[in-house]
Amino acid sequence: MAELYLNTGDHVGTAACITEARALIDEFPDPHSPLLDLLDRLDRYPRPAQQATRQPTTLTAQEHALLRLLPAPMTLPQIAAHRHVSLNTIKTQARAIYRKLGAAHRAAAVTTARRHGLIP
Repeated sequence: MAELYLNTGDHVGTAACITEARALIDEFPDPHSPLLDLLDRLDRYPRPAQQATRQPTTLTAQEHALLRLLPAPMTLPQIAAHRHVSLNTIKTQARAIYRKLGAAHRAAAVTTARRHGLIP
């Protein structure tokens, strides 16, 4: 999929696929996997200038609190109940986290956050 996104000029989709693939490989490591070479090759393609110069956005305290719960095996409704807030609040905060981390979905956000030392 990453190659398809790359060939169509969708660098955000490419990056999201690479992040998701690396997360899956981290779960099931195989040091001799040819996929690692492919991901490294795809990851070397230059990003558009706007992404390269984009300043990182700081997460709010509430977003960071939610980010720490995203790796847990809890659904968003369960997280909302745990935090005593509405599901819509959790969805809004999750979307803000994904946007700020440049992630397309929850797994990509967790991988990116771990890579940047935001969560263990």
